[in-house]
Amino acid sequence: MSEAVPVLPMRPGFVPRRWQQECLCAVRTAWLEGCSRQLVAVATGSGKGDFIAGMARRAEAGGSRVLILVHLESLVSDLYQRIGAVRGRTRPGMVMAGANDLGAEIVVASVQSMRQPERLRGIGRRDVVIIDEAHHAVADGYGDVLRAVLAYRVEIGINKPILSLGLTATPYRAGSGGETEGLGDVYDALVYSYTMAQGIADGVLVAPQLTRYDIQTAGSAGEAVKRISSPEICDVVAAQWREKLTGRHTLAFGVDRKHAEELAAAVRRQGGRAQAVDGGMGWQVVQERLRLFREGKLDVLASCDLIREGFDMPVADALMICRPSDSPIVGIQMLGRGLRTHPGKRDCLVLDFTGGRMDLDLDRTADLATNAVEEDVVVKPRPLAVGETVVHRHRGELGLGVVLASGVVVRVAWEGEGAGERVHGAIELVR
Repeated sequence: MSEAVPVLPMRPGFVPRRWQQECLCAVRTAWLEGCSRQLVAVATGSGKGDFIAGMARRAEAGGSRVLILVHLESLVSDLYQRIGAVRGRTRPGMVMAGANDLGAEIVVASVQSMRQPERLRGIGRRDVVIIDEAHHAVADGYGDVLRAVLAYRVEIGINKPILSLGLTATPYRAGSGGETEGLGDVYDALVYSYTMAQGIADGVLVAPQLTRYDIQTAGSAGEAVKRISSPEICDVVAAQWREKLTGRHTLAFGVDRKHAEELAAAVRRQGGRAQAVDGGMGWQVVQERLRLFREGKLDVLASCDLIREGFDMPVADALMICRPSDSPIVGIQMLGRGLRTHPGKRDCLVLDFTGGRMDLDLDRTADLATNAVEEDVVVKPRPLAVGETVVHRHRGELGLGVVLASGVVVRVAWEGEGAGERVHGAIELVR
């Protein structure tokens, strides 16, 4: 008997958020419709980690063996703890550095560790593969692991496809020229999307209050970086911090380690308590500065990349963006650091010193292109009827297609190169 309403296991005392329940239903329905390679786009801070933990426990309860891949060691530890907090049959395992729990039914692994040949040989049966921060999934390491999973299943005679599920807040890739490269080589369809704008409307995230400064960062990316990291601009940033952000917990994003240190020094000259952190520091030094910031003993914490991705500091209620980038991923990741809810937190003040270079679109849609495109036409999905003729937004070689079935995913018969049936997300198709 199938479930009337699928259940997402959660930590004791917690119930699924609306989007988490909707997403579970979408993933399950898409699987039943024949889509095994699914992408989910979920805004930073909305509860993606708890959703992954619930999905892992749900799959385990159904007899599946689960592998969760991430690209940062901090994410391995975080997800391991989240899964352990949800009631299940077994303890999760970890594959990272010296940890090698390949026999566990649920394994959380860094892709760098998991792709090592000796670990790939011991990967065992995996029925569900979940990739967090799935905008990285086009990198070689993920492909190595997925191929090993599929090869083992062939070896032991399992023909049923695995569920390959990717989750990300930034479902697009960014090239050096600002063009986008999507994830269509790894995932067939975007089955659910929950944007920052939706999270703010639901009260899952706080609203950003944005002030943008024109400090002449036009020109090449190199020229913008040189201008924004100059001593005079660091002093301007610090003065604006004193005027607008005093009393808030502020994260500052610089272009590199040196710039982050200079931003912190400039704030100190203005009477603030500020420090910088980076990956080159000792672990204990970084943890101590994070503790001081969390406890309100630092006003400003500055960095380049260490606090941009896979970083959870809900107390932060102000951002200073001093890192020009043409990448939509970088902009959304920085913005997301300040939008998590926290007791007493009403909003997040954002001072953007990049001259408007950053893409801070709160309602940006996913891009599953398989090649680079210079422009991304925004197309909102709407139901497609059986028999309609469509084209693919990014894959012109497919030619014209006819919709065979429309639901969470759309099944299309194509007549162009690689003719045949395929499944897609509705957002990828245009009449």
